[in-house]
Amino acid sequence: MKLFEILITLNKLLELGRSRKVPIRKDWESVKDSIMYQAVLKKFQTHDSLKEILLSTGDQDIIEDFIIFCFFYTNWILCIF
Repeated sequence: MKLFEILITLNKLLELGRSRKVPIRKDWESVKDSIMYQAVLKKFQTHDSLKEILLSTGDQDIIEDFIIFCFFYTNWILCIF
């Protein structure tokens, strides 16, 4: 998959997550941290290369690089905050 295709897919996922066309769980606010934790844990358990990169950071702070998304998406407010 090319970078452009990945960004288009991510954009669709972001739009879906912000949309209420698909209703969210009634208990989402109380369960979302646990669900997201399990998803990230599974990602690193499943992909050894990602796990190696994560472990190689040691005790460094990890900062999400969201600026590339700001270039492609029109929701600039996310970049400000």
